Amino acid sequence: MSDNNDQVTIGHYDQEGNACVYLHICGTKHEHPGVRYEGVIDTGFTGFIQLPLSCAIALSLPLEGVQKVALANDSTLMMLTALVNVTLADRTEVGVVLLSETSNTILLGMDFLRRFDRVLMVSKTSVWFCWMNHLSRKVIKENRQPSLCTSTVS
Repeated sequence: MSDNNDQVTIGHYDQEGNACVYLHICGTKHEHPGVRYEGVIDTGFTGFIQLPLSCAIALSLPLEGVQKVALANDSTLMMLTALVNVTLADRTEVGVVLLSETSNTILLGMDFLRRFDRVLMVSKTSVWFCWMNHLSRKVIKENRQPSLCTSTVS
């Protein structure tokens, strides 16, 4: 798959109806592209990636530190972090992931979409991750609302 402005990565829905995409994860000192995983897009998660601690152990990821995390119920907790290389299609980004001791699901947050410069599009049956094109960047930069096609019934 080439890494160009017209590229679309096809995602999918898992058995529970979550929008998902496949990606590769490895430590910053490991061989690319790493191990293939399925991640769930969570637009309520503002971070980059939340990775189960069991995955971090399997990948031999060195711990980076701890981070205080605010949850949706207004509580906070401290989570371990690790530095990883993440590859989606032909593009790799380096980022700090949160390590969860209680979840077995990889969550891909809003920072993931921003770093990979992706637009998430979902329909009843499909999930797409599209590269931002020049026009979309211009609309967002100028803080304009895109024009919508509408029709009227007379």
